[in-house]
Amino acid sequence: MFRSTLLGCALNLACVIARPSRAPEVVSAREFLHANWNTSELAQSRFLGQRVVVTGLVERQQGKKLLLQTDERGFFVRCWLRSEVDSLQRGQLVAFAGIVSSVDKDSPTLRDCELSWLGDRPGDQPDARQTIIAAASSALCAAADRERELATTNLPASHPIARQERELTEHLERQAHASLGGTTPLACEHPLVSLARSCPWPAMRFDESGAKEDLERGSECSTAQVNAVLERLHLKAR
Repeated sequence: MFRSTLLGCALNLACVIARPSRAPEVVSAREFLHANWNTSELAQSRFLGQRVVVTGLVERQQGKKLLLQTDERGFFVRCWLRSEVDSLQRGQLVAFAGIVSSVDKDSPTLRDCELSWLGDRPGDQPDARQTIIAAASSALCAAADRERELATTNLPASHPIARQERELTEHLERQAHASLGGTTPLACEHPLVSLARSCPWPAMRFDESGAKEDLERGSECSTAQVNAVLERLHLKAR
């Protein structure tokens, strides 16, 4: 199966900074904030001093200080930029790579931040071809995950479960490559692919009128760009 380990720019979908062999972890601003709220010691060992890519919605930029939304009132992820980024809009989906200098529960912070990926501006219609590329790439990553999981079971190739999983994986791969039409897939670490794979499965609750509300699902998951990919994957939650 074809796998991509390095992403440049594909049809203006995204530009991901060239990375060493070990790509930095991609994490949403919401998850980054909550990591310290949940287990502060683990958050420090996981993030502090590490280079990570944080995805989220722009709150505002003040000089070289960028604030990313976390869905918690008054709490933001702070990115201290190496240089100011022009034309960022409030509510725009972005990804910034930086070194974690603090996992403080009130203001987790990254330094030396650089733009890793720039999503659509609020109100823009997602590009159809770009959506197909991101969805197909997500499917290939899911197929690779299934292969790895199957390998850990040590089931013989002739076992019915192993055959079923292999057939499903091959089906996903064929569909994805047919959609790509020869275009290089995005890396699994690509911010849009990472979001598409982490966003689809919200917990749901219903109020007295029968209306449903998303729980445990960040605002970035409800952007038009992410939902277009989820619709292509038939995983849109609402």
